[in-house]
Amino acid sequence: MATMVQYARMGLLSLIGAGLMVTHGMASSAQSPEITEKLRNLIELNPPADEGEGGSRSGSGVELICAISPTRDTDLEVLTWLEPEVIWSDRPLFLWHPKTDDLVIQSIQVLRDDTEEIIWESAIPAAQNFIIYPPDAPPLQPGVAYIWQVVSDRPYMQATFQILDGAERLSIDNQVQAISTQLTREGATPTDIALTQALYLGEQELVSDMLKYIYAVDQPSESVQSLQNQIVTQFCPSDS
Repeated sequence: MATMVQYARMGLLSLIGAGLMVTHGMASSAQSPEITEKLRNLIELNPPADEGEGGSRSGSGVELICAISPTRDTDLEVLTWLEPEVIWSDRPLFLWHPKTDDLVIQSIQVLRDDTEEIIWESAIPAAQNFIIYPPDAPPLQPGVAYIWQVVSDRPYMQATFQILDGAERLSIDNQVQAISTQLTREGATPTDIALTQALYLGEQELVSDMLKYIYAVDQPSESVQSLQNQIVTQFCPSDS
C-alpha cells in the first residue's frame, strides 16, 4: 500500500487536471460537468467484473448476480477466497446487478471473514440494487476482512473486502474532510462536494469508495443518474 501514501500526498493536486481551482492545496471551486467527465473517464479505466479481479459466482457456478462494489469475489466451485478488496470507508457502498429478471433478492448480509458470524443484515426492497452501510450498524473495524453476500432465492452471491488501516487511512480521512470543509466554505453544492470527493478517491485507485460518493448523492441529477447507469453497464456488461 506504499503507493497509496504517495497518492494521498499529491491527491488534491491532481484535481487541477479536473478543471478545479486549487488554493494552498485545497480545491476552491467545483464544476459538476467537468467533474462528471473526469469520473466517466476513471470509470472507463476499470474492466468489467468478470474480466478483472472482481466478479461474483453462485454456488452452482452460474453467474446470477454481478458484484460491483466491493468486487473481490470467492470462487465457490473451488472453495477459494480471493484477496479481499481494500477500501477506505467503514460505511461502504454495496452495489450489485442481477443477471436475470426473475431473481428474487431477499436481503444483504455482512459477515466477519474469520468467524463467518453475521454482524449485519438488511432486507432489500424490490428493484433496489445498492445500499450504504448505515451509521447505526455495528462498526466495521480497520484491518479486518469481511464477507458481504446478497441472499436470494437462488445460490448466494458473495464477495470480500477489508477496511484500510494505518497511516494511509488517516491521510485519506484528512483529505476527504479537507475537500468538504473548503468547498462548503466556498458555497459549493452538496452534489459538487460529493463528486469532488469521489474524484479524489478514484484517483487514489479506491474504486469502491469513489462509487460510494457517486451513489450517496441525494436526489441525483440526470447527469449523476447517467453516471450511475454507466457504472452498471461498465462493470456488468450484458451477456448478449
